[in-house]
Amino acid sequence: MKVTLPTSWKEVTLNQFIELSKVSGLGFDDLDATCRMLSILTGVDEEEFLKVSISDVKKMFAAIKFIDNKSYEKPTQFNYKIKGKKYKFEWDASELLAGEYIDMQNYIAGGVSENMHKIMAIYLKPVNYFGFKTKENYKKNKEGKYIQTLDSRKDSAEVFKDNMTMDVVFSCNGFFLNRWKKLILATHQSLGVSSNKAVKKLEKVMKKEGLKMPTVGN
Repeated sequence: MKVTLPTSWKEVTLNQFIELSKVSGLGFDDLDATCRMLSILTGVDEEEFLKVSISDVKKMFAAIKFIDNKSYEKPTQFNYKIKGKKYKFEWDASELLAGEYIDMQNYIAGGVSENMHKIMAIYLKPVNYFGFKTKENYKKNKEGKYIQTLDSRKDSAEVFKDNMTMDVVFSCNGFFLNRWKKLILATHQSLGVSSNKAVKKLEKVMKKEGLKMPTVGN
């Protein structure tokens, strides 16, 4: 059986990664999970892999061992063009709205892997060619500040899900979650409450999903 296998995260979309994350929680034995993952990564029907010898399935799986490494690296850019649209990285987590902060907490609690596209839609903002926010995606609040609409954010999440590759996703999320952890510490300190529970919750979720927890730093 001849199939084209990805050789790195650069060849895996966010949507494929989300599907892969679901496999680990379905209670399959190793061979079941392997066939499902190969199907997700190649686009070939899972039934076709069930017709292949165990030794060949293991060889194919050995070729995608890169999926065990989900480490984060600092992004090399903060502006991205995806499907003809430009997105700007909101690297300062403290600039998020209260509603975005709450949504972020809920997405993390619900599972970082399956909510990655929604998390990224909070800090990757759509802008025009010149880097400015437009009425198409934003509306003004009472203070005159442009706020991204929920429909726009949902659209962004779907664009990221279908078109971003995991090398970019890991680097962006690692950088942002690093700053997110610092924001949790600062926010709880300003409110006069302990941040230990919130930080430990973030660390627990990341560890559970096999994702490297970024350290607090620049």
